[in-house]
Amino acid sequence: MAVENADFDKLLEQWYPDIYRFCFLLSCHGESAREITFQVFLYAGADSNFPSEADKSSVKLFSYAAKTCEDYYLRKIRRLPSQDALQASVCFSVSDSLRNFLKRPPKQKAVFFLHNNLGFSSQQIGEILNLRPSQVDRLFASVSRSSFLSPDDAASIIPDYETSSQVSDDLYLRFEERNVKLENRLRDMRLSMDRAIGWIALGILGLFAAAAFYSSRL
Repeated sequence: MAVENADFDKLLEQWYPDIYRFCFLLSCHGESAREITFQVFLYAGADSNFPSEADKSSVKLFSYAAKTCEDYYLRKIRRLPSQDALQASVCFSVSDSLRNFLKRPPKQKAVFFLHNNLGFSSQQIGEILNLRPSQVDRLFASVSRSSFLSPDDAASIIPDYETSSQVSDDLYLRFEERNVKLENRLRDMRLSMDRAIGWIALGILGLFAAAAFYSSRL
């Protein structure tokens, strides 16, 4: 299939570094961040209804990033790698302060980066992360009072040169070779199932508890 988003090239040029930074902060690994960022732009390129207004398009793009990071987080148990493993996965120097920030919960990191480093409003961040603005403000305050991400540390997070130069060709090749829109839908279905697993488990436990209670009354 062909790329269906008319603004795809502009989005890729403008937002690739910041989407990579966002995905690195949430995945805590350079190679994983590259994979997630690639998937984010597959979502954006296959979206024929992607908004053209600057504010709406940036919110939409980071919404895709948040969703893809959640999918990644739910599929695999993620722990902060060792200093050596983390450094080996990236082309930039990982400072002690950046590593300390990586230890924070994903939503705290996401809120702080979007608010403090990219200037998104609480309303916009709420749309991106599916949170109420009041929840966003509380999360931002919880990070501001302790370890936080400095502008220098944020700017230091860069994708390697090869990935930056080749990503456009790689993305367009994927669109030519496969049905990206179908793959995105299947990925969304899997994410919905992953989200529902906890509720399904609680429902099953509830059924067992009800059965045990009923049996005890016989």
